[in-house]
Amino acid sequence: MVQLKLSKEIYYTKKTLSCFLVCFSVSILIIFLLSDISFATVRQKITPLDSEGHLKSPSKIFTYFAEKHHLSIENYSEIRARVKKGETLAKMLNPYGVTHAEIFSAAKNSRRVFDVHKIRSGRWYSIIKERSMPEKVKYFIYEKDDENYVVFDFGDPIKVHAAQQNINIKIRQVEGVIHTTLHDACLQLNLPSQVIAQLDSIYSNKLDLKTLHRNDRIRLAYEEKYILNKFVGSGNITAAVIVTRNGNYQAYRFTHDGKTGYYDEKGNSLEKSFLKYPLKYRKITSEFSLKRLHPVTKRYRSHPGIDFSAPKGTPVKSVGDGVVVFKGYCRSAGNYIKIDHPGTGISEYLHLSRFHPTIKKGRAVSKGDIIGYVGKTGYATGPHLDLRFMVNGSYVDYRKLKLPDGTPLPEVAKQQFAKEVAMITSKWQLSSTQISMNIKDSDGKRRVLPRDESMDSAEIPSGSVIRPNPSDKSFPNGS
Repeated sequence: MVQLKLSKEIYYTKKTLSCFLVCFSVSILIIFLLSDISFATVRQKITPLDSEGHLKSPSKIFTYFAEKHHLSIENYSEIRARVKKGETLAKMLNPYGVTHAEIFSAAKNSRRVFDVHKIRSGRWYSIIKERSMPEKVKYFIYEKDDENYVVFDFGDPIKVHAAQQNINIKIRQVEGVIHTTLHDACLQLNLPSQVIAQLDSIYSNKLDLKTLHRNDRIRLAYEEKYILNKFVGSGNITAAVIVTRNGNYQAYRFTHDGKTGYYDEKGNSLEKSFLKYPLKYRKITSEFSLKRLHPVTKRYRSHPGIDFSAPKGTPVKSVGDGVVVFKGYCRSAGNYIKIDHPGTGISEYLHLSRFHPTIKKGRAVSKGDIIGYVGKTGYATGPHLDLRFMVNGSYVDYRKLKLPDGTPLPEVAKQQFAKEVAMITSKWQLSSTQISMNIKDSDGKRRVLPRDESMDSAEIPSGSVIRPNPSDKSFPNGS
């Protein structure tokens, strides 16, 4: 009886499981069919097609391309779609009669212009045919982004070229009062996140934007990009003024001798001569320390640098202008570089996976130049950059080092700069979008804080100096 009862339970369990699997499979099939129908419906609304599956009206990218190359749009038909996940150039073109040989030739000819392996799902593409030869693809246009595109011309021979649509720049001007935080004020002004990040970067060396108070004011002008009257993104901030209870902080974008930067109303640079950080990092895993337990040797010793955790291959930049005085390898530091910054100090970059091809001993580098890539060579438990900075023969904490300001505009450029500032100021008075009617301080007054004097040389805070041990043959110490 027990065996019979057990057999029945097994039977019903198997039957229940079978029913569940059948129901699950049917559900998945229904979802797939509905999603496919939904996608087709949406695509039909976005891109109306004729009976042959061609666009009834040409896309903006083909309209722009045709006008640029003096083509008569009525002589061509267009098929337009988005790249699907896992779709390659061959998968997109084979159904339209393009042979594997032609695709191979197109991919080969595009190497100097565009790597076909970098075609990304979700991006738009257009297949163009001549109406007189509907069986043959004439052009394949892939849109890399809203501004740039690549054209594959399937003529004889097959040609590939990259191009950019003409961008119309408009200046948007906004003005507002801070009631809670600057971030909230920026959101009320509908400022894109890219512009907010730029604002923080511009003032990073002069003003902590997190410390702004109620009734502080912001006025801003920035670029908006349009292609064929369609907004495609934000550009650079051209001017900004932040009025606080303690001061008036102005910033104007200006180009002189091919170099562009931000300056105050007197032409003084708002940038420091050195980068705040040499890379985009995830977090700081180890601070500058006089005594630290080494993660590899398990011994206490000084750590005269800052460890920035970042994915392997992350570009590492020179923190300032200088000359490469060492490029090589040692057991503890792995691949590392030393750069001498005359009048300031020497920066060191440890545990690099590889060096930038242009870097060699004696080469001059500029602030922001890529010199190598994050790795974990030498004594390292994971990919990171160990940044060290030496002043007068002693290691110092780079984050506490007071570095000199950037170079002010020369006198020959200040006249033109003053004209542009005056023009921006006059435009601001004519038109600006205000987020609040209350544009005065609570007491109706405006006080100006004297600006800090620029420093001619780096200042070292006390208690943050580590002198290297000359007897350490593997110096600099890794990790």
